[in-house]
Amino acid sequence: MINIAMIGAGATGKRYAQHLSATGQAEVAGICGENGEAAAELAEQCGCRVFSAFEALIESLPPGSVLVFTGASDSRRRNILHALETGYHVITEMPAACRPEELQEMLAARTSRSRLLFTNPGRFAHHNTDLRKRIAAGTIGSLGVINVKRYCPLTLLPEDQEQRRHACRSHAFEPGLTEAAWASGIRWTGGLREDQGEERPGGALYRLALQDIDILRWIAGEAASVYAMRTASERLDYILATIKFRNGAIANLEAYWGYPGEYASAAEYAGSGGVIRYDSRKTDALHLYKYAEAEVHPGHRGFSPSFRNPEYADLLHLLDCIKEGREPVTAAEDALETMNLAWAASQSIRTGLPVEPVSCAPADASSASSGGRRGGGDNA
Repeated sequence: MINIAMIGAGATGKRYAQHLSATGQAEVAGICGENGEAAAELAEQCGCRVFSAFEALIESLPPGSVLVFTGASDSRRRNILHALETGYHVITEMPAACRPEELQEMLAARTSRSRLLFTNPGRFAHHNTDLRKRIAAGTIGSLGVINVKRYCPLTLLPEDQEQRRHACRSHAFEPGLTEAAWASGIRWTGGLREDQGEERPGGALYRLALQDIDILRWIAGEAASVYAMRTASERLDYILATIKFRNGAIANLEAYWGYPGEYASAAEYAGSGGVIRYDSRKTDALHLYKYAEAEVHPGHRGFSPSFRNPEYADLLHLLDCIKEGREPVTAAEDALETMNLAWAASQSIRTGLPVEPVSCAPADASSASSGGRRGGGDNA
């Protein structure tokens, strides 16, 4: 049984605690969160101790324990570094840092006794794994053009009161915007914001587009350049990015926070031999279009993959990796590559020019059709 400590007791922390307990392989031994009331409530549900200070929590844990970080706090980066340097395993969400160099610092803090693992439910969503398998198998030939989008209605960006207070403290609002104004419906939804020399990720780029950037890298390979544009106001944040991949494929990516309709995500991969599509708004979500041999119109077949909880599958996979010493589907270096590409998109937004991402991947890492170079094993 693996000892687990939860740092963060918001909505994500509660879900993760439930998933971890359901695996039968982990026991939640402690909860620590800035919102003491929420932390105490989650600790009661898990039957474990609650800690007001991270230092007290980590001192109570036996060697080999796993710390699961969710949500945002001013001390998250420092606490992750401390946990890794002292020999504890860390599971955290992507991107986990504001800048690529901060993520590199976390990778460097690992020891022979500690591992840094990233949750990435998108790679465990059945439609994504199925898309990747079919494209890698050459079902639609060589990739040419990709269109992906993710639309999300306007909500409070922080998941709970704890994160809302953190947002106020860290100047995540426009200057002079009070919590009362936030509560009245006036809110900032931007991407990177610079206040007092600090940069914090958020908005459509890091909370929506980052997921699709990672999936695109997983399926299409490493990127050669990215050109991105953004428009934002109090009630919307829209990102449009064009990514050119090393294998010649081009992806158009949309991320829209403040969409007036329901949440939706869709993807279309067009290759030399056909098109494959996914749309979350359709029951038969995955559609495959093949060019007919003697007809102008392509053949069409729709089907609905079986459903499962990608968060649960992801966490179960990470626990197995810790127990068995295996590499995860999303290696830490892989998360850094995704962060580098997202950071390049943010720089393109600022400069108005295409940007080449800083990459650790070799120039020939991308294949003609599928590019999951690290941790790319099937997880279906």
